[in-house]
Amino acid sequence: LIYEYKASTGVIVTFIYYKNLFNKRKWHLILNDILFDKSNNQLQIFEIIFISENISNKEKSIIESYLSIKYGVSLEQNKNYLISNGDTIWNAKKDIDFINRVTAIGNDSILDLKQIRSKNSLDDGLSINVLSNDKDNETNQFTDKSFIIWGDNNKKFSFKKDNLSNKKILERVWRLKTFSNESSQFSAKIVFDRKLINLQDDSNDKQDFIWLAIDSTGTNKIDFKTAKYYRAIIDEKDQI
Repeated sequence: LIYEYKASTGVIVTFIYYKNLFNKRKWHLILNDILFDKSNNQLQIFEIIFISENISNKEKSIIESYLSIKYGVSLEQNKNYLISNGDTIWNAKKDIDFINRVTAIGNDSILDLKQIRSKNSLDDGLSINVLSNDKDNETNQFTDKSFIIWGDNNKKFSFKKDNLSNKKILERVWRLKTFSNESSQFSAKIVFDRKLINLQDDSNDKQDFIWLAIDSTGTNKIDFKTAKYYRAIIDEKDQI
């Protein structure tokens, strides 16, 4: 099976088989044509993991999740994300309303994974990175088995006025989850690229600002009455 996908967005491939890719010697696989994109001189494969024995579905999911988190390439929407100890950090069924562009950062020593900043390969304009007081070691407070994972509802980057709250609300909404142990204390920076998301402030009122609303109740709909609001800052790079 060869799964065609744009090289610019990426895909996690568990197994590739095509008879013309095998040479005449038994048990040999030739990947010459799919390793390199001759049209733009770019590598097509960033990492190959070879396992010489059968593994369970859970072990396969752990490896796929590791690759997804490391390279910012989302898995198929019906797949869960697992860490090295087998814990599920993203459940496709429970998070079905936010299964688009699932991305994560995390620290997992068993997988040798230290991804402290990431954005999705589809480049939707959102990136998240861990902040630390220790400039020499950014993973200092982001301890082992700590993860932040998020996905969106696939709505447009456009504002609609909500009559109940009298606010202009962005249609796209994200679900963000954090996983950590008691010793892990970290802060994260959420950045939107205003140009990439085509976020335009069409208001003539200079008193209007962009706010980030966070609802920690865990429901699929934000309660704007109880949500916490953080005023956004737009820098010289047009980042929010």
